[in-house]
Amino acid sequence: MKKTITQIPILSKGSYGGEQKQFTLIEHAYVLLVYGLLILSFVTSIIFWSWFKKYWYINVGIFLFCFLLLYITYWNKGEASYYKDLTKHIGKDKFFIREEYNVKDNKIRSLKYWKNDYKDSTWKFYDKKGNIIEQRVYRNDCLIKVLK
Repeated sequence: MKKTITQIPILSKGSYGGEQKQFTLIEHAYVLLVYGLLILSFVTSIIFWSWFKKYWYINVGIFLFCFLLLYITYWNKGEASYYKDLTKHIGKDKFFIREEYNVKDNKIRSLKYWKNDYKDSTWKFYDKKGNIIEQRVYRNDCLIKVLK
C-alpha cells in the first residue's frame, strides 16, 4: 500500500506493521535517494569520461559513501526475520495475528494481535532460545501493562 507525503499525518492509526508507519515513506525515499546516487555516480563516469578521468575521486567518493550507507542500513542489521499473517472474521469483528520468526533457526520472535485494526490481547516477544522476554497487554490500541 503506497502512500503519498500528504497522507503521512493519518497513517499511524490502526496500522498493522508498526507504531510509526508514517516513517516508512521516509525510509523508502531514503533508499531511492541512495540507489539513485549510486546509479548516477556510475552512469556519469561512463557518459562524461573525460571529466571522470580528471575528477574520478568525486564519483568514487559518492559511490563508496552510498555503499557504506546501504551496508549500515541493510546488510549489517543483525537478525533477519520473516512473518506469517492470519486474518479471521468472526461476526462483525476482524482479527489479525502476526507471528514473526528468526530466519536462521525458524524460532518464534514475536506474536502480535489486532482486533478491528486496533492492537489487542497479549503481545509476546521471545529471545533467541524461544523463552518469553516481554509481554505487552493491549486493549483497543492502548497499552494496559508490560510484563517482563
